[in-house]
Parts: sequence; C-alpha cells; structure tokens
Amino acid sequence: MSRFTEDLVQRTVAAATGRRVVDLNAAANNFPGIDLRTDDERIGYQATLRATKQKFDLTKAALSKEAASPTSRVGQLRDVYVVGVSCVDNPEIRRWSALHPQGVIRIRAIELYSLLEVSHLDDDALSDVDDIVQGFANDWGRPLRPDAEEIATIVGWLDRPAIRDNRHYESNWQDLQRAMEDIRRLLARGVDDMGDRIVRPKVTFHQPFSAPLSAIYDASHDISRALTSFLQRNGPLTREDMDLIDDRRRRIQNKVTILCEAAGIDAPSW
Repeated sequence: MSRFTEDLVQRTVAAATGRRVVDLNAAANNFPGIDLRTDDERIGYQATLRATKQKFDLTKAALSKEAASPTSRVGQLRDVYVVGVSCVDNPEIRRWSALHPQGVIRIRAIELYSLLEVSHLDDDALSDVDDIVQGFANDWGRPLRPDAEEIATIVGWLDRPAIRDNRHYESNWQDLQRAMEDIRRLLARGVDDMGDRIVRPKVTFHQPFSAPLSAIYDASHDISRALTSFLQRNGPLTREDMDLIDDRRRRIQNKVTILCEAAGIDAPSW
C-alpha cells in the first residue's frame, strides 16, 4: 500500500506540475521524513494513504532531526507536503507551519486532490492526470502477473497493420487514428477497445519497461495530433505530417522490440 501511494503521488504531481519528481527511496532506503522530492530539491512530499496528525508529527520530527545534522540531505528543502489520498480535517496540520523556529523549511498536510489543483490544469495536464488515476484505479486489487506475461499481452495487441512496415496504415486515416487511440487506452488504463481490462497500465511498470511504454504512448499521441489537424481541415496530409507519422511508427516498432528483449520474448518481425 505504501508503494502504491508513493507511485500515485509521484506520477500525478509530475504530470500536474511538469516537474521531475524523484523517488528518494530508490537510492536510499527510508530517506528521513520524505519519500519524494522535486529535482531542484526544494519541494518534498511524504506520501501516505491518509494524512493524519500522527503522520504529520512523525514527518516533522524526522525532518527536523535531519535538517539539524551536519551531513543534512535536506539543505535545499523549502516546502514539505504530507500528502494523503485523504487528509483529516485538522486546521493545525493543514496550514503552513515552520519546521523549527529558526529554519526556512515549512510544512503542511494536504489531500492529493487539493495539492494537484486540478481545476487549474490545462487540458493536456488534466488528461495526463486522469490517465494516471484511471490506470491506478483499474489496477486496484488486481492479481499481478509476471511482467513478461503482461508485456507479451501488450506486444501481441500492438502487433497490428498500423505499425507494420508492409502496410504503413490501417485501411484509412480514421482507422489509423482509432488505432492510436486504442494504443493509448491500452497503455494508460490497461483496457482493450471494448473496455475490457486485459493488462496492467503502464504506470505500474518500472524499468526496464516503463520508459519504452511511455515512449510508445507519446509516439501514438504525436501521430494522433498530426491526424487530428488533417481530419479537421479535410485536406491532404502535408509532407511534414507524413514524415512525422512514419518516424513515430518506426519509433513504436523500436520500443516494442526493446520491450520484448527486456521481457525475454520474441519480437514481431516488422
């Protein structure tokens, strides 16, 4: 459960803010006080299922001790959020307070929804956050299969005419657009074109699988953007659009092959 909430907070905060959020426990087991930190080391996050007074006090105590250490690893830290999927209604921990009287670090508790400020996000960021949350919701309580089995299912589903060299596109541009939408739905939410859940969403994978899956998702999004502009104006695709589509199609092939190598399964013969 702690791993689940840390991943959820890390990915949604990164999507909402556009900042890289670093998992501190990946490099140091039980980093004091916080689980996550922005790449400039100024904002830290303690992720928890429910932000309580007890969790707030424990976080504050651990950070105070670390900040006072001669070898402190939080010297650049300025703001700390004890962020929960839910948060108790306690004004004392919900408002900003100083970590200690002479320090520059301040701390507060907050629920994830409020931290993300979803009502102020632009459409792209909101869509990214929605995909992440939907993916985690779809995965909730689902028995985990080995990564190789999950990747084999994903690869089998991606092996379709829209991606193959011997046929650049599906039967028409609308079909290609739907194929790209299907790919993103599968990777973001783990469901097929009928809405049936068949694999884990990409947010539940770690390296060496997470980067290729994200690259495939991004490439399909680029193809869709080129096609959306074309379909709306109902005119011929430009040479630039055609080159972009072919480049992204080859990128998807490459990343699928990398996934297969990492999972120890046979790659499609593109």
